[in-house]
Amino acid sequence: MNNVYYYAFYILTKFFTRINKNDKDPAFTSLMILSTPTFLNLLSIIIAFNGISNHESQSRVSIISFFTVLPIVGINYLILIFNKKREKIISFFDEQDKNPNYLKVAIISFYFILSFTLCIHLAIKNSVKEQNGKTSSMYKTFSKFT
Repeated sequence: MNNVYYYAFYILTKFFTRINKNDKDPAFTSLMILSTPTFLNLLSIIIAFNGISNHESQSRVSIISFFTVLPIVGINYLILIFNKKREKIISFFDEQDKNPNYLKVAIISFYFILSFTLCIHLAIKNSVKEQNGKTSSMYKTFSKFT
């Protein structure tokens, strides 16, 4: 029960409970937020190996995204929420989390930032390839940070 993925779920659930008192299911909100970097990592792999070019139809990109995000959310649901798993995770970390583990929080934050940055970087790099060798100013600006 004591792993970084469950701890990320716990932190996000507590965060969404605190900032939005009207949220009926902060665990599901946490599940969706936790699924986002996983989806972006998988999308990065798809972009790196197949590429999604500028001339691709919007419907193809939407279909790829839909069939990629559906299993991720389903698997996360089975891992984190199904069979009252969320209550077990939250109660486990409520007992254990008297002093928050800042190293785990830093690792989780780094994972989120790296996932978003990598996906954006590959998408921009892929779109630059489509411009016949011309480097766009957006890529030059973004590549300074990566």
